[in-house]
Amino acid sequence: MKAIRVAQLIWAALLFLGVLFDALAMELVATQTLLVFVLVYVVTSLLTLGRNRIIWATALAMPVVLSATAAVNSLLVTKDPSLYLNSRVVAYVVVANAFLFLLPCLILLRLFWRHRVELRALFNLADQRAA
Repeated sequence: MKAIRVAQLIWAALLFLGVLFDALAMELVATQTLLVFVLVYVVTSLLTLGRNRIIWATALAMPVVLSATAAVNSLLVTKDPSLYLNSRVVAYVVVANAFLFLLPCLILLRLFWRHRVELRALFNLADQRAA
């Protein structure tokens, strides 16, 4: 499970720096929601050093949400190219952005799958303590 912790900390830090750079380069209002979302992910990644099941569930939600968003954006580009007839560059940026977000998320999801037995034990241990 150390691999998940390290990968999440690195990905959260890189994501935070990227969003912060975007917020400083453009309007903060445009990226305010994403910045809050990423801050929650950074804090969650730091808290995964413990064994709290709510934190681990939250840490799993972030790669799922980001990969779903990237997949939907890519699907929209391929399904309705009329949206991007005026500017082909937008289509390339959307697809490149999807791969940029999708690759680390897929790595994290693979790590979660690889350590699913340990994670399941973590959730069962928390259930046994509550009973």
